[in-house]
Amino acid sequence: MPRKTYTISKDVIVVGAGPAGCAAAIASARNGAQTLLLEKNGILGGMATAGMVKPFMTSYVGNKKVIDGIYGEIVQTMHSLNAALGPFACPNFENHNKRDLVVRKVSQQDTHGTGGYVTVFDPEILKYLLIVETEKAGVEMLLHTLVTDATLENQSIKNIVAETKSGRYIFTSKIVIDASGDGDVAAAAGYDYVLGREVDGVCQPVSVMYTLGGIDTDKARKYILQNQDQFEWLSMPVLNEPVLSTYESKPMAGSGFFNIIAEAKSKGELELGRNQVTFFTDLRRGEWTINATRVNGINGNLVEDLTQAEKSARKQVFSLTETLRKYIPGFENCFILASSSVIGVRESRKIIGEYVLTREDIIEGRKFTDSICKGSFPIDIHDPFGDKGTWVELDDAYTIPYRSLIPKGANNLLVAGRCISATHDAQASTRVMPTSMAIGQAAGTAAALSLKDGVEKLPNVDIKLLQNTLKQQNVIL
Repeated sequence: MPRKTYTISKDVIVVGAGPAGCAAAIASARNGAQTLLLEKNGILGGMATAGMVKPFMTSYVGNKKVIDGIYGEIVQTMHSLNAALGPFACPNFENHNKRDLVVRKVSQQDTHGTGGYVTVFDPEILKYLLIVETEKAGVEMLLHTLVTDATLENQSIKNIVAETKSGRYIFTSKIVIDASGDGDVAAAAGYDYVLGREVDGVCQPVSVMYTLGGIDTDKARKYILQNQDQFEWLSMPVLNEPVLSTYESKPMAGSGFFNIIAEAKSKGELELGRNQVTFFTDLRRGEWTINATRVNGINGNLVEDLTQAEKSARKQVFSLTETLRKYIPGFENCFILASSSVIGVRESRKIIGEYVLTREDIIEGRKFTDSICKGSFPIDIHDPFGDKGTWVELDDAYTIPYRSLIPKGANNLLVAGRCISATHDAQASTRVMPTSMAIGQAAGTAAALSLKDGVEKLPNVDIKLLQNTLKQQNVIL
């Protein structure tokens, strides 16, 4: 029998249910728009859940909070569910060893590795909470729905096409928000984009994040403090809130184990794409988040590349765990508790918008008249060819202009998350999850306001009205 084709029409369709997409859908529905959220996976949360990218990186600059709104609500509710700690400050040790890293200071801060503040959280509870919050807002959703095509007519998205187990779906809407991460809708509709670096199209490497359990954290901490020269950076923050008896009360984060990694590699025991291990103690005692796998030369839009990356990174997870268990005190009984169900893509397409956010905008902390949120994470570029990196500290928060959410010439399409209009260097700051959620909230709010006010083209949205509405909903501008 031929596969069925279904047609659905909504006011606003959000493609991608990662941090940006969930925030966009919630904001759109809360502001009165009939909203449908489409997601290729079976869970909401994207990199925060399926990708296990934790903790949430900074929503602060210095000691000043600069990101709130829906992101702040989610964190607060996670606290009430005993599923989050923080945000808490992560002061760095002074005697760290920044090898193979280009660090450019434009401030007196040293937030290398964390951005200054982090929030640890339980991704399993977040999966549940995002379902609750989207339903409460009135968002409709279809999971296991892969958007594959889009039709453009007179610079407006006429429809988008998705494939499912049930058959093909053709969706029509007044406004589309592309929060796919890769800019899938915008690219399919023919809008211009830049892939990776402007100079050669190479993207930042991809990684699989994972969690180790069974670690004797006190023993590991003692070893780390006795071998500080083997770490690029270390932070031992002090919590400013009470914790459950089963939770980690002495958090720690860092990146290194240089000698152990080098020795294991020289013996042919270790398969790893980096020369160091980045770690964060997790919510519960004895559990650590590990950010160490790396696969270079991957185009996140090519299924062959993604397949190779998944295979390589999974092998690295197993190999590294064996090495840590063998060589590092406190890890003798560690085990793989969970790993991300999808590879983590840091960079792919960046849609060319009405304004392209630049490195200078980030570093100089520029404030735009059409600002829709702030960002504060340093420029963090993972070397796409080797193990080096670039970390650029920021002296102040910057703002993201509404124009960077509008593909150049588009009437009814917005982009949100890591595929907004930004250069390679600028996107290395804007890509983190708190910022993505703030961008998503702005996109969803703009979409709903345009429908409410009868604005036919998204570039013509009343910026002052959008900004005032966002402020009323606890967004910091």
